[in-house]
Amino acid sequence: MRNIFEIKHLSSIISSVNGPVYVLNDITFSIEKGKTIGIVGESGSGKTQLMMAMTGIQPLTPGVVSGNVRYSDKSDILFYPNELELKKHYLVHHRTNSENYLRKNAQSFERSIRKKFSNLRGTVFGIIPQDPKSYLNPYWTIEELFKEAYNKLFEIGQAKEKELEKFIYNNFEKFDLDIAVKNKYPDELSGGEAQRVMNAFVLAHKPKVIFADETTTGIDVTRQKKVIKQFKLIKSENSDTTIIIISHDFAFLNHLVDAYIVMFGGFVVEAIHDKNKLKTMEDLHPYTVDLISSLHSSNNKIQKETIDNFIDLKIKPNGCPYKARCKLYSMGNLELQPLCENELPPIINPFSGEKVEELNTDWQRCWYPYLETK
Repeated sequence: MRNIFEIKHLSSIISSVNGPVYVLNDITFSIEKGKTIGIVGESGSGKTQLMMAMTGIQPLTPGVVSGNVRYSDKSDILFYPNELELKKHYLVHHRTNSENYLRKNAQSFERSIRKKFSNLRGTVFGIIPQDPKSYLNPYWTIEELFKEAYNKLFEIGQAKEKELEKFIYNNFEKFDLDIAVKNKYPDELSGGEAQRVMNAFVLAHKPKVIFADETTTGIDVTRQKKVIKQFKLIKSENSDTTIIIISHDFAFLNHLVDAYIVMFGGFVVEAIHDKNKLKTMEDLHPYTVDLISSLHSSNNKIQKETIDNFIDLKIKPNGCPYKARCKLYSMGNLELQPLCENELPPIINPFSGEKVEELNTDWQRCWYPYLETK
């Protein structure tokens, strides 16, 4: 099965009042059409920023500065300008050490990016954001939102009242929503209601690619099961539907995903296609081991101190972003440590230590197994 997404050496910077933030750093991975992928990592690891770059909703200030995202289905679309175009027309330059980056022809760059994504979002791409209230139109009732979805899905000028009522009821029922919710405005919804409304609204469009960012936040366990059921139903109805789920919850993801992409510090450290590896953890990246251990530990606070609060995304990464707390680095020799400090690790097979080109398999970015097999 061919890849529906190929992300190659994607790096992105966004501006802040304190200067540039290096939110994505040399991201490379692929997603096969029809697969369900879980993107995991702690808060601040870059999961949401990656989704935003893949769907064209990331702030373009300056945004993607190198690399690209290729979407291939009926058409083949390269979302960002190639390296030559970036240098020639949209060069990004740093003003001073304390100020943000600027992009040459920034308005033209933004128009070109928005145009490529405009016909995809809402139909081909279904995006379930982490904060649904900020995405729902505050001036429309929920019924009006679903009316727009109905008209777009069935390509009609105006929905008939009874047909629209049935459409809303059927989609509400999937997520345990009371029909009276249709008369509310977004700011009248509870957090859980807003999340379930957004789930129902996005999935009502029957998108080909679903991006779900912490889609069960604020939802109780019983309703989480309904979300899992709906995702499984979507795949049973159309096996070509690709689903990308962002979460920190391995237990939730394990019910759904075919593979995991693990992120830390705006960097993809590992791809796990053999989920059985999560049971033994012997051959996993050291960050993935620490992350899973923190979730399983009875003393969660102590465990999480080993992975939290020791990376500053306002500093351009130099070497492996996980080296500060990596046990392999701390025990490493004079050959390993300079590489970890100064060079981003290559994509390698964790068993053979060889560099890999085929990304739809288990791989990680770590210098240790690469050197161990030399």
